[in-house]
Amino acid sequence: MRKLYIFFLGAFICFSNFLNAQNVGINATGAAPNASAGLDVDFTNRGVLIPRVALTATNAAGPIATPATSLLVYNTATAGTAPNNVTPGFYYWNGTNWVRLLNNTGNNGVGWLTTGNAGTAIATNFLGTTDNVDLAIRTNNAERMRILSTGLVGINTTTPTMMLDVTWNT
Repeated sequence: MRKLYIFFLGAFICFSNFLNAQNVGINATGAAPNASAGLDVDFTNRGVLIPRVALTATNAAGPIATPATSLLVYNTATAGTAPNNVTPGFYYWNGTNWVRLLNNTGNNGVGWLTTGNAGTAIATNFLGTTDNVDLAIRTNNAERMRILSTGLVGINTTTPTMMLDVTWNT
């Protein structure tokens, strides 16, 4: 019995370094994970299934007790009342609230959609800059219009000299 005990103790000591793994690799080949990743999921025909939960509101942590900052979930519920309501989609915890990731069904303050935005307010939702930088508008990767930070607007010119400066290119 003592020999068996010593054998298992020796085996435990020899293999204990596996118990302190610094990263995990999940793949079909058994390849080691990339050293820079805590979790390395490597498949060419499979994805990662994010946990599905039923959130109740953006300002309520539940059903997850004390979520870690940056925790990502897929919300399955339509719940709560504005402005803290949730609808199905991806959310992450910012330390205080659930924040919805950009989606194609509404703005939620996380992006400006090319298919339109609902629930906007003129004072807080706009297309433009919040610093002292000009706004350029391009088509075919060529600048066609510029609004200077001073308010001057130029069409086909990057240096307008009046409120609306239109230059005809032939």
